[in-house]
Amino acid sequence: MTNIKTLRNKADKLMQIAIKNQYPNCWVCHKPTNCGHHFFTKKSSNVLRYEMLNIIPLCRNCHCLIHNQPFLIEPKITFKMGEEWYKKLLEIKQHVIKANRDWYEGWIKYYENYKPDIDI
Repeated sequence: MTNIKTLRNKADKLMQIAIKNQYPNCWVCHKPTNCGHHFFTKKSSNVLRYEMLNIIPLCRNCHCLIHNQPFLIEPKITFKMGEEWYKKLLEIKQHVIKANRDWYEGWIKYYENYKPDIDI
C-alpha cells in the first residue's frame, strides 16, 4: 500500500506538469514557466493545495522573487486576476478537508486526466 507522503509527492508532481502545460509563460515576465506557485501557501491552506485557481505559473526568477520580496510580485498577480478571483480563493480557503489517502488519490486521478482550460 502506497504511503501518504508518496501519494502527496505524486499529486504535487502531476499538478506542476499540468500548470506548465496550461500556462507555458510566467504571468509576471512572460519567460517560460518553471513552476506553479501557491498564491496561498500549502501551509496556510491544505484545501487550496491542488486548486488550480491558487496556482500561479512563474519562471525561476519570479518564483525566487516572490518568496524573497512578495510585495513586488503579488500585487501584479492580484491585479491580473482581479478581486473576484481573490474572493473565490478566500471562500474556498474557509473549507476544511482531511488530507488522507482518498483525498490524494482523488487529486492524482484528477491531474492524470487533466485537460487544460482556456488561458486566463
